[in-house]
Amino acid sequence: MSPTRSVWGWVLLAVLVVMGGQSARAAAPATWELDADRLVHHRQEPRWVEAEGAVVLSRPPELGEPLTIRADWMRYYPDLEMVEARGEVVIDSPGEHTEAATASLHLPGRTGTLTSATIFLSEHELYIRGSEIEKTGVDTYELQDAWFSACDPEAEPCPAWSFASRRASIEVEGMARLYHPTFRVREKPLLYSPYLLLPVKTKRQSGFLFPEWSYASQQGMGFDLPYFWNISPSADLTFYPRYYTQRGLLAGVEFNYAAAENSRGMLVASFLGDRRDDPADDPFRDDGQLRQTSNRYWLRGKIDHDFGDDLVGRLDLDLVSDQDFIQEFDAGPIGYDALDQEFDRRFGRDLQEASLPTRQSTLQLNKGYRDMVLSGELSIQQDSHHQKPAVSSLQALPRLGLAGRTPLLGRRTSLAWDSEYVHYWRSRGIAAHRLDLHPQVITPLPRAGGWLEGRLTVGGRQTMYQVTDHGDYRWQEDRYQDRQAVDLEANLATTLVRDFALPGSAPKDSGGGRRWLEHMIRPNLIYTYTDHSSQQHLPDLDSVDNLKRRNWLTYEFNNYLELAGLASPAADGTPGDFYSRSLAFLQVAQTY
Repeated sequence: MSPTRSVWGWVLLAVLVVMGGQSARAAAPATWELDADRLVHHRQEPRWVEAEGAVVLSRPPELGEPLTIRADWMRYYPDLEMVEARGEVVIDSPGEHTEAATASLHLPGRTGTLTSATIFLSEHELYIRGSEIEKTGVDTYELQDAWFSACDPEAEPCPAWSFASRRASIEVEGMARLYHPTFRVREKPLLYSPYLLLPVKTKRQSGFLFPEWSYASQQGMGFDLPYFWNISPSADLTFYPRYYTQRGLLAGVEFNYAAAENSRGMLVASFLGDRRDDPADDPFRDDGQLRQTSNRYWLRGKIDHDFGDDLVGRLDLDLVSDQDFIQEFDAGPIGYDALDQEFDRRFGRDLQEASLPTRQSTLQLNKGYRDMVLSGELSIQQDSHHQKPAVSSLQALPRLGLAGRTPLLGRRTSLAWDSEYVHYWRSRGIAAHRLDLHPQVITPLPRAGGWLEGRLTVGGRQTMYQVTDHGDYRWQEDRYQDRQAVDLEANLATTLVRDFALPGSAPKDSGGGRRWLEHMIRPNLIYTYTDHSSQQHLPDLDSVDNLKRRNWLTYEFNNYLELAGLASPAADGTPGDFYSRSLAFLQVAQTY
């Protein structure tokens, strides 16, 4: 016997040849790598190696699917390709992470027995535990004292839901058979069945999803049994029938599709025939506003579509029956909180604030050119107040914009423009056709010895209106109105930077491995001037109609703090990459 630190299969065989006088062809060498603080080799048949202390047994990726086993103690049989391990056993393979007290495994088939084990199937986001788990195949398990959930068993507070059973048989991409299972909420038993059959799928497949339970004083007990319909590899439909004992059936449906990398959509609808009225003595949130309808709904969704040639379309849908629905039914997989995060993750645009009684839906088309962007939009403002105001919401039908910037005079000076036409319409109140033209000339100011930098912007603005009235409202002024405005902005700034080396950082001339704090100070002096003709006879539609007169001098003192560094050079001498991360920003400003 002889100890060593790390040994490959061929090294192990070479040692055995020296010790036992066997030829290299007498036994096929194992191809696994074994590493530990202490290794002891035993010659008797079958050969085995005892490892102790930070033991790692791994199969190189070039020989097949990666598999790594870690433990405090291990006995490895290279000829039998068997391993016994104990003491904080951890097994990692693609799609599966296992932690156990002890393990006895046959490596080629990845079969064997685990005790006090927890297995996480990452592709399915499923945790399974058992006092004893027998792996009868790569993806099949027999469990005693079984427990499984989509929630981390070590999470705090305890997992939201789980199943526990005396015995279970699980086949990934197949079914889970549970014997005497109980369904638990916060680890408290809620339902029992002598036998239960559930799907365990990592690939998209139609079927029922895990049920959900809830309770609220205004809604009673709630139960949801979602059903997932795999329409195609790029489209699916999920039904969410949630029954509330005090309110009735809240029917929900979610449709998802992905036509291309940048063309995708998600549409969600909910409907409730509400059994409960909004009583005068207890209105929702005590706001004194009484709901008049019992047929309640919420339609929401987002769509992105890339037509090619820099033409992109976007749809944001948000329609609701009344101002309370979103806040009353905000829980669950298609409630406000969950969808707000999901829309932001998938589309980069979240939902409007849940408490807003006016919901906006928009359809946009944007076409990009080299120096400008042409945009079009239809925007609908839905008023969900229980008691409608006298003046209805403005609808933009349509809004057209053209914005761009092109160089002039040797490319230092440029011409910018931001023009918009919008047709504001409403069923009751004052509306208008409005054309707003705003060209600007932008030029840099002469640099003063390299210390100062600046920019001068001069613009003119012409805004024209054709006013319309709707319902019982009558416009008392001339229907054609216009306004002229001029604006000027001069910006003068300088930048001061200092780097502070961090402890343990490499010397400045080392070429890499350096880290430092960068502090940048940027004083900024801005003069702003805006003047316009009379706005007294203009309709008050949005902020464009109420320009402020300005003759302002603003001083800004900006501070930026960043962590920056230069990575060490690569082995071939390639310089390391520069990196930086913003840590803090502080601005102090005063306007006169």
